[in-house]
Amino acid sequence: MMPTFSLHKIYETIRDLEEKVAHGAELSREELASSILRITKRLRDGLEVALKEIDGLKDHT
Repeated sequence: MMPTFSLHKIYETIRDLEEKVAHGAELSREELASSILRITKRLRDGLEVALKEIDGLKDHT
């Protein structure tokens, strides 16, 4: 079975960054870069799932 794509983890990462900044926390370059990489990886993983689903639909038509 194909893994499902969820925006929940991306939202969580973004929300975590927003909360830190809202509470006056300073983000290091490393922490910001790490968060951006996590978001990017999750988006890429989601796109891969979507493309596999689309390819699967093509096979059935």
